Amino acid sequence: MRETVEPKRPPTLSFSGSSWPAASVSVIFAVATTHLFLVYSRLHWGVLFSRDHGQMDEAARSQLFVILGRLEWYRVGGLLALFFAVWALQFRPRWPGWIALSASLLAVVAAMLIM
Repeated sequence: MRETVEPKRPPTLSFSGSSWPAASVSVIFAVATTHLFLVYSRLHWGVLFSRDHGQMDEAARSQLFVILGRLEWYRVGGLLALFFAVWALQFRPRWPGWIALSASLLAVVAAMLIM
């Protein structure tokens, strides 16, 4: 009798075949990116609609510079959300991956809207 030998599979990073962990991480990144976008928007529009741009108080000015210094994190968070959503689509069940993909696409759009 002849023994069959199965070919070796390349090592993969897997979450034991479930899409839930990758989809959850994707949604967390998407929510964090969207939250940071909302924080930035409130501060941005508050500065634009203030009457005296030159007389902004020190607390608002320092808050503005902190947020402006971290604008790249919006894009990184959105791209990480998109990466994990696509990764979640590789496993079963797929519907968490599709939900994560829709949330991550919204986060990517929000991140790309910021100048």
